[in-house]
Amino acid sequence: MELKNCLVKASFMTSSRSKICSEGIIFKNENELGIILPLIDIDFDREYFTCVEIEGINYPREFEFSLRKDIVILKNENLMYVPLDEIYFYNCIIHKEKVYTKKELANIVYCTENDFTKNPNELLKLKQNREVIVDYRSIVDILEDM
Repeated sequence: MELKNCLVKASFMTSSRSKICSEGIIFKNENELGIILPLIDIDFDREYFTCVEIEGINYPREFEFSLRKDIVILKNENLMYVPLDEIYFYNCIIHKEKVYTKKELANIVYCTENDFTKNPNELLKLKQNREVIVDYRSIVDILEDM
């Protein structure tokens, strides 16, 4: 799988009602799905993400997910991983509150660590305020904290 197929536009709403837009990739780790994106400059001691909207090229519509105040966001110097804890994985993507059907969620394209290990030289440029390169080393760095 090509990583660019997992690319999404993500819009985060913060507790101070700010909207932060970024690009990211949907990433699956065991039973969890989340977004890997460029590190967002936000003071998490003062504010937090309340929700995220994601849209992809082949998605039938935007998906909006609430984010808990105490959600664990993994970070390294360039990237962050935000888990989408309203959904889980059991042979398919399932929304815990059944807001989205399995058919709708089946359109979400995600990558796994295996997609990086198969082609460790593949790079993906994510844009926010600056371009950030996602490669195998940056993913391993994030995964070490999981």
